[in-house]
Amino acid sequence: MGALAIALALSSCGSSAGGNASTGSGAAAIVSFVVPKVVACGPAPNTQVVVSYAVDSARNQHVVVDGRVQKGTEAASRSFALPLPCDNRKHTIALVVEGARGHLLGRVKYVTTIRKAG
Repeated sequence: MGALAIALALSSCGSSAGGNASTGSGAAAIVSFVVPKVVACGPAPNTQVVVSYAVDSARNQHVVVDGRVQKGTEAASRSFALPLPCDNRKHTIALVVEGARGHLLGRVKYVTTIRKAG
């Protein structure tokens, strides 16, 4: 439930294309956060979406997917295949970063999975 609250709070941060976000020297920063906007699915009920991120000077960071913390996103940078259902819906992918003084920084992006007819 806490992850959902964080993701919802960060949704007000916007869905910018990533880029740098820093409040000063040594402050936590999101160096990159890449999520595709649309993924076309095959006949399977699920698909893999490649997500990558890199942060700097963070105490910790997590990727939150549709309100749930994604395990294995504790590294300062990572690229991984995220399983998502092919349900013709928009899914929320958030990167939540905690700075050394406990300040939270985040980016929210959306990916829509589209099932091909056939």
